[in-house]
Amino acid sequence: MSCQPTPCSPVLCTIPFGASQLFTQSLPVKTSRSGTCRPRPRGRLRGRSVSAVLAASLAIPATSFGQDQVESARILPAYTSEEAGAYRFGETVALTSIESTPYLLVSAAGVTFVGNDIKQASAHQFARIDGGWAEGVKLLGLGEARTSPFMAVAADGSEMILAYDSGPPQSGQGRVLTMPATTAPEIIIDDIIGTPVSASVRPGVVAVGLPTQGVGTVLIYRYESQISGWLADSVLGNADDFGRSVVLDKTGTRLVVGAPKAGINGQVETYIFVQNSWVHYSTVQPPSSFATQTDARFGTSVDIVDNWLAVGGPKADHHFGVGGPPPEDAGYVLLYEYGTFDYVFSQSIRGATEGDAFGTSVALATKKNGGYRLAVGAPGDDVSASNGDTEEGAAYSYSLNPGATSWSRDYRLVSSRSAEYEYSNLGVAVDTDGDLVVAGAPYTPVDLGGGFRNEVGVVLAWDLGALFSDGFETGSLNAWSSSSP
Repeated sequence: MSCQPTPCSPVLCTIPFGASQLFTQSLPVKTSRSGTCRPRPRGRLRGRSVSAVLAASLAIPATSFGQDQVESARILPAYTSEEAGAYRFGETVALTSIESTPYLLVSAAGVTFVGNDIKQASAHQFARIDGGWAEGVKLLGLGEARTSPFMAVAADGSEMILAYDSGPPQSGQGRVLTMPATTAPEIIIDDIIGTPVSASVRPGVVAVGLPTQGVGTVLIYRYESQISGWLADSVLGNADDFGRSVVLDKTGTRLVVGAPKAGINGQVETYIFVQNSWVHYSTVQPPSSFATQTDARFGTSVDIVDNWLAVGGPKADHHFGVGGPPPEDAGYVLLYEYGTFDYVFSQSIRGATEGDAFGTSVALATKKNGGYRLAVGAPGDDVSASNGDTEEGAAYSYSLNPGATSWSRDYRLVSSRSAEYEYSNLGVAVDTDGDLVVAGAPYTPVDLGGGFRNEVGVVLAWDLGALFSDGFETGSLNAWSSSSP
């Protein structure tokens, strides 16, 4: 691996893909409806022997246990002799494809250096080569680590964007830059005032969300070929926590922005690009069923593909029809389809139990069969239910196949090591390209040599797009037939 200074503060490190080994946001407290908080322990290793934990390989066959599917790969960065390891690796993730090769961009809240307790945030890039994940470019020194997520990553084709808090904590200094897929230096798009927490990129267009206590903003940049550089295009803002989530459609002319603290339960704003300016188009409100509660955080996560919009409300409650108080913070994902004039509600999907935070993250993509895949993060999911409030976390996969009229669940995507790790919070971040699903588990303990360290973090990947000879996807053999998926 080689490292060299770049024109800005980060250090650019490159690992040749051919020589690399293969490797396979933060919810600090759980808040009750009364507002009281109980701290969560993080990334705790359960009472199992180290040898039993290490027995699992980093490359694990994609095996389906009923409706649970364990990962096909565990992704970790490589570390030099000067680097003691990562801190909360996997807080944000983004998948893209360059010349048919999947690329993955991952942020870490910090990398600890030997002899230095200061954690410097980092971004890591991986390529999927010969079925494994090889680390390529990584950027170090992206500002002092925070106790909560402060970096947004986004990718589309060869465009990879980082938006992060570049100054000391609480300084309000931010930076937006491109991250190359090669050894070329990154390009600073802008130095900004504010803390970016969300980003979206399409060819030639970047949107960055800076939510605040008050009216948040979304900054939009466009690439101008005449000057071979990026220019600030627009500044949008109209609601509390506006910009907590942002997504551009594939044309870069429609923008969806989440404002989960706006109003009683949150809302989503849509914009269109008309005559060289962004125009507010509509407001998407949470369903009327949310009226029985407050603070559902509708708009915490958003994503769009073609005519479909997914919105997460991870603090939404719901009734199971059995009486008694509703499970708090189970979470919902609401699906909307674009009609003649606007998005029209189509379907809701709810979390299973109290505290699942289902909908903390969402991702949409097109599948090989022409249908769609939805990935949802539920970082509070108690996978090992018999152990009580364990919150290992999970991701969920849903499909809308050609000819189907509703979305159906494929799998709950879990860690093969859920039995060992409590409070890993798998699903804080998710992404999918329609075939692959990736999810961050930033609080997972990892043995980097010398014993396990808490809150190192991993990213798990599931390959749901490999095909049987009959053209259907892999998975539970009992769930497939020769005539229907």
